[in-house]
Amino acid sequence: MKQCTECKTVYDDIESNFHRRLEGFHNRCKICRNKHFREYWNKPEVKQRCSNNRREHQREYHRKHDKTPHGKMVARINSAKRRARKLQRTPDYANLNLIKMIYKHCPEGYQVDHMRSLTKGGLHHESNLCYLPVSVNISKGNKTIEQFGVDKFNKHVVYWQDIL
Repeated sequence: MKQCTECKTVYDDIESNFHRRLEGFHNRCKICRNKHFREYWNKPEVKQRCSNNRREHQREYHRKHDKTPHGKMVARINSAKRRARKLQRTPDYANLNLIKMIYKHCPEGYQVDHMRSLTKGGLHHESNLCYLPVSVNISKGNKTIEQFGVDKFNKHVVYWQDIL
C-alpha cells in the first residue's frame, strides 16, 4: 500500500497507480502527477522556454554531439536504458554503475548484447551482458543462445569480466 503525497489517497495496487522510477515509485499517484505536468507545461513562461527556436537549437546540438565518441556512448547507454525501462527489466538489485562501465568500455566494432534478450524474459543486469561483434549481434537479434547456435556464439563472444 502507498499513499499519494498530494491527494492523500491510499492505493493497494502500486504498480498501476504510481509511475516507476529507478529507485521505486514516485510519491504522487499517476492522476496527480499527470495533472501537475499538464499545469506546468501550460504556463506561459514554460511555453516560451520551449519554443521552436529552442527545439531547433537542441536538435542542432544533438546532431553534433551524437557524432562524438562520448555522444555515441551516451546514446548506447540511453538506448539500452530505454528498452529496459520500457520492458521493466532492470531489477532493483542491478548494479547500475557497473552496467554504465560495461557500456563505456565496449570495444570498437562490438556492441553490448543481452545474452538472454529482454523480449524473451532476460534482465537488464550485469550478469546478462556481454560483447558481440556488430554483425554477429545483428544476426543474433532476440534469439536465445541455443537458437542462435552455442558454438557460433562462443566463437565471437567477449565477456565484460575479461575487459574490466
